[in-house]
Amino acid sequence: MDTISGEEGDFLVRILQKPRYIDADKCTGCGECEKVCPIDVPSEYNMRLNQRKAVYRPYAQAVPSTFAIDKLDRSPCTNACPNQVNAHGYVALIAQKRYEDAMQVILRTLPLP
Repeated sequence: MDTISGEEGDFLVRILQKPRYIDADKCTGCGECEKVCPIDVPSEYNMRLNQRKAVYRPYAQAVPSTFAIDKLDRSPCTNACPNQVNAHGYVALIAQKRYEDAMQVILRTLPLP
């Protein structure tokens, strides 16, 4: 909550919401995106003792039951690359031994790797 103003019986509340980066109107809450997400991040809900995917449902009882993606900005290597190649994407896919998918990530923006 950001601010509360007004008088008794006539309040105005301003609530700040983090961006989800997933279209809530199109998300069905099925969880398929979480299953295929290649990025693991520390879970803040378990004091960073285990990992979770970058795509996640913010709360088990979340309403709407829409998933969200944690991201701050593009990676420094992606920002520095003249062709904006998604380095995190292809490195994460290589870590999962998904070499063909990794090559497709590179070829999306860099026609001659």
